Amino acid sequence: MRFVVLIFGIWLISQSVAAKTRYDNYRVYSVNVENADHLSRLESIQNKYDFWKSGTIGHQSDIMVAPHEVDEFEKFIEDMNSSLKVDNVQRLIDLESNSTREGTMEDFGWTSYHTHSEIYAWLDTLLLQYPTILTNYYVGSSFEGRQIRAVRLSRKEGNPSIFIEANIHAREWITSATATWLLNELLTSTDPVVQVMSNEYDWIIVPIVNVDGFVHTQTQRTWRKTRQSHSLFCYGADPNRNFDAHWLYNDEGASKNPCSSSYAGPYPFSEPEIQALSQFYLNFAPSVKMYLAFHSYGQYILLPYGYTFVLPRNYHDMMSIGLKGQAALRTRYGADYILGGIHSVMYTSTGSSLDWAFDVGNVPLAFAFEFRDVLNGGYGFILPPDQIIPNCEEFMDGLKAMIAEAVRLNYF
Repeated sequence: MRFVVLIFGIWLISQSVAAKTRYDNYRVYSVNVENADHLSRLESIQNKYDFWKSGTIGHQSDIMVAPHEVDEFEKFIEDMNSSLKVDNVQRLIDLESNSTREGTMEDFGWTSYHTHSEIYAWLDTLLLQYPTILTNYYVGSSFEGRQIRAVRLSRKEGNPSIFIEANIHAREWITSATATWLLNELLTSTDPVVQVMSNEYDWIIVPIVNVDGFVHTQTQRTWRKTRQSHSLFCYGADPNRNFDAHWLYNDEGASKNPCSSSYAGPYPFSEPEIQALSQFYLNFAPSVKMYLAFHSYGQYILLPYGYTFVLPRNYHDMMSIGLKGQAALRTRYGADYILGGIHSVMYTSTGSSLDWAFDVGNVPLAFAFEFRDVLNGGYGFILPPDQIIPNCEEFMDGLKAMIAEAVRLNYF
């Protein structure tokens, strides 16, 4: 028994001081899901491989495969239409990490990605610069004891609010980059439309929901989940399957396997980060008119619901707003975003923040953005730093159009 305890202790220590995980010659395949048989077969291997993107019939699934599993995987999909999306994941990570990160907070910018501590230090700088319009909030603590922070931008008492959550999935670095860029624009832009947005609405932004997972991606870049242990050798739950809204509805839309990247957790709100986020949101719920969830990748504007084909009560209004955003997103760089309900255009997803915000949080408008994978694909979650600003610019184009349509429809 003492030997077992010793071995387990050594394993725990190794987890805490582990070197960076390398992905040399890991591949990502795009597989066309053309019929129900394809869908069923791919679902049968979801616990074996890392699905970067899960597709419904008529769409693609992107699947990362380790070098020693390539032959077996290619045999499994030999009768499906597929293509090699990424031939070496480590090459993308190296390109990403070789970008020069700014050295001081005065130089904080969006030509590179930033760490958790750098983002929080930048927020502290903003709070000192804009003490009358920015308020700092401590949303709660993560499993590993890190603070989850938010800021509220408010220039006028009584404004309706827009609530934004980013980096709920750890590896989706472009989401916190977009959230911080947006905050900076709302504070500094000379664009008269953005200035109106900044003056007429309060903005509540949580730039890093999954702080433990985000920190962990500095050593394991493709990590998705939280970091709480739910089994002997598997960490974390999928935080966007852990909300108490249709959680594991019909035993679909998430996994019960603690080792799966879409593990729903042992029960709703098992993850302290998600408990904290939901309680924090409810403090502002009466004033919140729009909830935005930032994700990557695939270029989607998504509406509730994820758990069912049933349409939300104001589906036509949300589609009208989404269509305006979809058209505006295309104008600058030609980005084609797919618009629709999560269940309809992507996959079944249960226990998501979007469904929770709409059904439990009673927000009138709820949208999730799946940001770009470069216009012709090939990068997935590891979006090159030179794509940060183009992604943010086209998102702002879409957001301006969506807010204008929401105003026309009397949501603001």
